[in-house]
Amino acid sequence: MPPTTLRGGLPVVTIVMARMVDGTKDHGVRPFLGQLGNGNKICKGVESTSGPNHTKSPAWMFAYQSPPY
Repeated sequence: MPPTTLRGGLPVVTIVMARMVDGTKDHGVRPFLGQLGNGNKICKGVESTSGPNHTKSPAWMFAYQSPPY
């Protein structure tokens, strides 16, 4: 999984695949783009923490996030 923690002032986004249903009409599975942070601050309702340290990769390359509820 690519890094999702704030780093270097770069904006962080995610792509989520989800089924789009409008009332009773099913539009199928579509990609949705979501912003996680602007590079300096995480968006409201988003949590992101660094994952476990791996011996072959720096820790910033792994992160977990929880969806906003």
